[in-house]
Amino acid sequence: MEKDPAQVEHYAGALLELARATGSVDRIAEEARAALDFIAESREVRRFLGDAAVTDAGKGDALRRLLGAHVHPALLHFLLILTHEDRLALFPSIVEAFLRQESGSDETVWGELCAARPPRDEQLRAIETELSRRLGRPVRLRVRTDAGVIGGARVRVGDVVVDGTIDGQLDAIRARLLA
Repeated sequence: MEKDPAQVEHYAGALLELARATGSVDRIAEEARAALDFIAESREVRRFLGDAAVTDAGKGDALRRLLGAHVHPALLHFLLILTHEDRLALFPSIVEAFLRQESGSDETVWGELCAARPPRDEQLRAIETELSRRLGRPVRLRVRTDAGVIGGARVRVGDVVVDGTIDGQLDAIRARLLA
């Protein structure tokens, strides 16, 4: 499905209104990030949710079983609506737009930090501060863990990628030696 920015903003605004109406903006923001991480980290879940042969009801049942006990009921209901409207593929973009709208700044840029284990809060804030300084805009990072990362971290903010992983450093050395 092609991303329609207006549609993404519309859904993000609806999620923000829902979160405000339930008095759960912070909780829904955190749980939306966690749900996004869960889906992103599980190839089987992504494949199942993206399978056109699986009915909306089947996808909805799976979401209820997988996330129902872990997310706010309003967020689960929102995910079920996205599933029913065949818009679940937009969820990553919707979450990014929701977080931007929630922060009240259209200038905030969202990115992703991928590491073998989550950084400490002060490490994450230091990375966000340095990226904000370099990019000239506020940067917020969503953390994703990847067991395939041996050490270090990879940060992606839009088209900018900073690869500080051991694999990335070894690839750079290999490229220099072969050049």
